[in-house]
Amino acid sequence: MDLSIVIPTRNRPTDLAKMLRSLSSAEKSDLSFEVLVVDNNSDERSARQNRELASTVNLPVRYLQESTPGQSAALNKGIALAGGGIIAFLDDDIVIHSDYFRGLKKSLEL
Repeated sequence: MDLSIVIPTRNRPTDLAKMLRSLSSAEKSDLSFEVLVVDNNSDERSARQNRELASTVNLPVRYLQESTPGQSAALNKGIALAGGGIIAFLDDDIVIHSDYFRGLKKSLEL
């Protein structure tokens, strides 16, 4: 696997949905990748929505939970469980450009 994308989130399922949709619609540029959504101690409702999002989006997503508060704990969990040779970190409240993977591949010479 070329790439692991780690997305920490906490109580923002609406933002996460937008982020995952943008990731899903981006041109993949022949990269093999996985997406690790690390839910950092969300409330029950948000955690349920995040799990549902992870299972319904057209991406290779793994939903993980991290109960230790703080973004660093969520990122460390993602790093520990990542299977890719390269790890990218994306915030849950961004929308990526459709050329994200192509630009990443070019800049890293993959």
